Amino acid sequence: MKRFKDGARVCFVGDSITHTGIFIKHVLATYREQFPESGVELYNCGISGGNLGNTIAVFDKDIAIYEPTHIVLMIGINDSGRGYLKEPRSKQRYEALLGAYERYKNNMAKFYAITRERGIELILCTPMPYEEYMESDEVTYPGGFSLVSGYADFVRGFAALHGLPLCDYHREALAYMQREVIHQPDRVHPTPRGHEIMARIFLSLQGLEMSEKPFSPDVEAWYSDVQRLRDVVATEYLLISDYLSLTDAERVAAIAKMKEAIDAGECRMLPYFVGLVEGYVENKPREAELVESVKRFMKKK
Repeated sequence: MKRFKDGARVCFVGDSITHTGIFIKHVLATYREQFPESGVELYNCGISGGNLGNTIAVFDKDIAIYEPTHIVLMIGINDSGRGYLKEPRSKQRYEALLGAYERYKNNMAKFYAITRERGIELILCTPMPYEEYMESDEVTYPGGFSLVSGYADFVRGFAALHGLPLCDYHREALAYMQREVIHQPDRVHPTPRGHEIMARIFLSLQGLEMSEKPFSPDVEAWYSDVQRLRDVVATEYLLISDYLSLTDAERVAAIAKMKEAIDAGECRMLPYFVGLVEGYVENKPREAELVESVKRFMKKK
């Protein structure tokens, strides 16, 4: 996999790992340090809780707006239906897991067709391993490691079949997992160190070494804007049913109603979701401004 050509516009697409995107920040810092005149633009299109079907549904609204020349796709952990692993073994559980896998395969073909139709180069990434066996107080999904490994195998095969570049995070991360903890206690999300390792893996495939310098203030400001923007998108996806069928005004009204219920003590949510609601109320009116801010930063040398 070669380094991104000068002028490339790259969208990193995925779920909450991409949404958090610390690994993208490392990749960006490396490109700005080593290739300051390249004009390479990197955009975060991750959605916390997202899956491949939803990614296809929001392609025009959330990815195409950046006019990408390249897409780096890492997704699958939410598609896998790992929650079914909590249920007793049964024909119904097997059929549910199989159905999730078939949908993922079909959606991968659809996503690839979209990129081909639009002349976008697709780079596939295997999903990071599910850390079933780490010491953690968080509940584990028995068989989760094998389940996600199967999705990684499919991505490898799909990339080979269609001659697509592949970043095999799953395989490469396993070597690090033998020596250190790179996952948070939930067994899914990488720690900051895990994100650093992801960036090293990705950049090494491009023949590059990751920058070791601290992030500059402008990169930190860019990252802050990106997170505000991704949180707006994720809030709608996670908290509003059928949100794609609603207008922006209807979405704003739905979240505002949730905020009122939370403030009145009539609605109990996990702290993470409360934070999303509060951030949404502040940042949704700035959504278009945030998109333009991110674009301006990328075009600034």
